[in-house]
Amino acid sequence: MARPADVIEDTTLLDGARVDVPARIGWLLRTVRLGTGTSLRALGDGMRELGHPVSVPALSVAERAGVRDGALTDLYEQVLRLPPGRLRAPVDVLCRSFDYAPGDRAPTRAVVLPLSAVDAAFEPVLTGRADGGDWLRWARLLRHGPGAAVPTVVVAPAARVLVEELLRSVGPAHTARYEAVARLRCGPYADVVEDVARDLVLGAGPGPASVNAFAALAEEPTPRLLRWCASLLDHPADWVVGGACLALEGMRTTGGLDEADWQVLVAPLVRGHARAGEGLHAARITTLVRMLPEAVRRDVLARLTGPLAPVDGPRSWDTGLTNRHLALCHRVAADVCDRLDVEHQPLLARLLFEVLFDFRGNRITTSAWLLMATPFVEQLVPALLELVDSAPDEATRRGALRALHRLQVPAADDAVGAWLGRVRRWDDAAVLGVAANAGVAVPEGHRRVRGAGPAGVRVVETLGMAAHPDLAAVAADPTLTPTVRSAACWWLRVGARVVA
Repeated sequence: MARPADVIEDTTLLDGARVDVPARIGWLLRTVRLGTGTSLRALGDGMRELGHPVSVPALSVAERAGVRDGALTDLYEQVLRLPPGRLRAPVDVLCRSFDYAPGDRAPTRAVVLPLSAVDAAFEPVLTGRADGGDWLRWARLLRHGPGAAVPTVVVAPAARVLVEELLRSVGPAHTARYEAVARLRCGPYADVVEDVARDLVLGAGPGPASVNAFAALAEEPTPRLLRWCASLLDHPADWVVGGACLALEGMRTTGGLDEADWQVLVAPLVRGHARAGEGLHAARITTLVRMLPEAVRRDVLARLTGPLAPVDGPRSWDTGLTNRHLALCHRVAADVCDRLDVEHQPLLARLLFEVLFDFRGNRITTSAWLLMATPFVEQLVPALLELVDSAPDEATRRGALRALHRLQVPAADDAVGAWLGRVRRWDDAAVLGVAANAGVAVPEGHRRVRGAGPAGVRVVETLGMAAHPDLAAVAADPTLTPTVRSAACWWLRVGARVVA
């Protein structure tokens, strides 16, 4: 990888209210370009060949200033031969997640498309052959063309297939499908997406894997979604509460709702806190309460019957290297950069810190998406595996597992599979999530699927992602809970993990 002339950094406070969105955009564009060995001149030449000439100085400014330009980002993808959405999706997710982010200088405009273009977009979707790029093209067409609305009766079945693929996709395949779902959610088919997600969460869906649907819904905050998520805050299933909290956090940072709308959360949050007890469930409630509008937060705190649970995080938010968790991330980042022969990237360390240690959902998610798009991700996976095994403290170990789950790519399956072969404790939800993403089924001696808790459904998820032959027996076993059997039936119907 070539060396950049200067290093792009985000110098905002680790625990500050804002991040430097333009710096993150520019860093991503530059990092991915250099990762392909492409100079600015070669990039400009490629854009000219596509009929969109952009000067070298303009490209340099776009990277250094972090210009948000959807058309330019699309050209980066085309010239660098990246899958559709590889750069545009994390940039758009980043900017939708922070209401102070810059607007798009060249957003996709609505156009009237010829019938041939509509046919080309719909054909792979309707014939069951769509990959991530096909889904993204289809969703963009529905959002910005074809000049007349496509009937819901046509869109809804395909939208369900798309969301179900999102729930079981990994790596770039997940990135493209998430952005496709977000495009539908932020357009005229918003309610179609929400109806599909509601059915998967509370109907015959896969259980905890449905959490990804919550995140996509939050891309378009609405009072309807707010009320539904509020009603789930005292749900008996922890993963449902966690998903609702994730969606509510996303809606809070995306913006668009009046502060008075959030009053609907007061009573459900008080009930949810009362039954949360300790652990991850309670911590999610705490994080959500912290993010509420001040008046709503006061009302909630005044009615709680006990203190808020503590939330995991770093021991320090200091930006200096005396912060041992930040220093650890700098060491990991430096090692990864050395392996790729690039200059140390402070922003790589910053993003890694946020994925490992930050408690704010929008920081964790957007930083993971940015890292997923970079050439660093394949080297980060073995580094995270090493951290899980030799972490200096429990916060680092848990953070490394969380980061590993979010940054898994099929190219790292061998390293993850070898690590899973050494795992002795299969009762950890994070370990089960890593196994599912890698397409590795829980070893037979550890398949505890008979309890009423969430562990059985998570074990079934690993069987489903791996297309394991034992799924049929689980689905037919009358001694298992209806939830476990229903999840097994869902996996049998939809198929294994999606990687393309």
